[in-house]
Amino acid sequence: MDARFNRMKKLLAALAAAVAISPAGASPVLVGTWVSSHDLTMAFVKDHARVEDRTEIFLDQMMGRLTMRFDGSNVTYSLPDWDAQIQGKHQRIVGFNEHSKYTVLFSNDTTVVIQGRQPVTGKDVVTIYNFIDDNTMWAYQGSADKAMPDLNIREYFVRVK
Repeated sequence: MDARFNRMKKLLAALAAAVAISPAGASPVLVGTWVSSHDLTMAFVKDHARVEDRTEIFLDQMMGRLTMRFDGSNVTYSLPDWDAQIQGKHQRIVGFNEHSKYTVLFSNDTTVVIQGRQPVTGKDVVTIYNFIDDNTMWAYQGSADKAMPDLNIREYFVRVK
């Protein structure tokens, strides 16, 4: 009986150790370089969003340009200048390159929530990054701020480094 009990204890200890080191419950890694995915974002817009035609045309021209670099406490947002057609007229859109600190407020096996400064507006915001897998995530692009458009879309990002 003691031998069976000892084998059972060893088996339970081995199972507990396997569960403890299993990556299934690990938080996703935000650190790295992420680029906006034009194709994934626009697929979501076409399948799920209700936006005006002119907004969809603008988003189609804009998505895939933003790069975010997270290093653990700082983030750099880079959007190069680019040319757009807005209501049939050529317009030069001025990009930006901004750095700010961020703090991870929460994370679990599919989500990382940070607090930091929003590029362009400089406002303190909380952003939720939802991970599809280790190298693909999305963030909701909407706002209750009347000065910002409430797009009600997901912008997808893929890890490049």
